[in-house]
Amino acid sequence: MTKEQIKKLVIENTGIDIDNPVRKRAFVEARAIYYKLLREYTLLSLVEIGDYVKKNHATVIHGIKNLDSWCKLDVNLKNKYLNIRSGLDVLKENIELDNADVEKIVDRYIKLKQKASKLIESNKELLEQVKNITNKYNEREKQLKKNGYIVTV
Repeated sequence: MTKEQIKKLVIENTGIDIDNPVRKRAFVEARAIYYKLLREYTLLSLVEIGDYVKKNHATVIHGIKNLDSWCKLDVNLKNKYLNIRSGLDVLKENIELDNADVEKIVDRYIKLKQKASKLIESNKELLEQVKNITNKYNEREKQLKKNGYIVTV
């Protein structure tokens, strides 16, 4: 699913040019729908979405949160959003992942795998430290028992 495909569906279903920086409610709602759908149907981060639409990532977060609230109060807006989403679901079924998405998935997988390896190594080191401390404690306890400082009942 590409940004352009999502944008086209949002514009077709709302009749609003989401690139127009007008601050009227209908434009803001259409952009919020676009932000939310980009978040749901692409691998873009909030920062990447913001960069793409020439907005701050906080604006994207704000739009997504507001859309959820607005949809609870405005049935027409909720229906617009759900109709666009249904169209994207149909489109998604008919489209294979493009190379950019596959590359991003592979890249994220490699990064997560590297991070997991580092955590495993770190945990191994911590386990070794715990074993060493436990061995020292046991040796010290044996010495104290041997010298009569610890009496077992």
